[in-house]
Amino acid sequence: MNITVHPEVKKLKNKLSELIYEYDSLVNHKGPYLEHLYVSIFGFDEYMMYKLELKIKILKRKIQLIRIQINHEKDINPDEIENTLNREFDEYEKQIDAQLDDLNHIMDKKFVKLPEKEVKEIKKVYRQLVKKLHPDLNPKQSAYEKNLFHQATMAFNTNDLGKLKSLNYLCGDEEDSSQIEDLILSVTDFENKINDLKKEYPFNKEKLLSDEKCKKEYKDMLSSLIEERKLTIENLSKQIEGMI
Repeated sequence: MNITVHPEVKKLKNKLSELIYEYDSLVNHKGPYLEHLYVSIFGFDEYMMYKLELKIKILKRKIQLIRIQINHEKDINPDEIENTLNREFDEYEKQIDAQLDDLNHIMDKKFVKLPEKEVKEIKKVYRQLVKKLHPDLNPKQSAYEKNLFHQATMAFNTNDLGKLKSLNYLCGDEEDSSQIEDLILSVTDFENKINDLKKEYPFNKEKLLSDEKCKKEYKDMLSSLIEERKLTIENLSKQIEGMI
């Protein structure tokens, strides 16, 4: 039996499938690429900044602890001071070390540039699968269809065109005449999700990454700040040497 689909329903489903594709593409492709690019240019300089700033805080706190012992007319006890510093800053140091692990993990990811023709074909087939299988477009789908969509998402994330085509063959083409109001709500929801996503890291760094002048200025600024903090650390260390 043929099902007549309201023209507005079909239009909304097409719109929603495009938004779902755009969202998935941002999350699984563009986002990781921008993050990798940002980290490769600025990430380790920013990490060094955080590391040096923590060192400055530790040294300033060390000066406070030394002064406390001097004010109480005690002999300076280096072990006691170091134990206090370790206790107070251990968690911060672990967090910064974790940042370095994250940076290395991001840099370990490989991005292979596919031929434009293959990219277009992957996009085309995935859009078709989104329309047929995405839960927001097919709320009454079976467990089998849910599994197919999960496989389709994994294949899209890994640019597996062959698997996408195979999954597409397994899916029917029948339209699901969902209610117009539900579709409008879903379209609005995905539009908001995409807009919110583009305001967040790493998407909010795209303009910086696309402007060579801005990249150089920010890189130079980081280098300058790093040198300033190294000088501060040197001065604080000398101050501590003069107190002990």
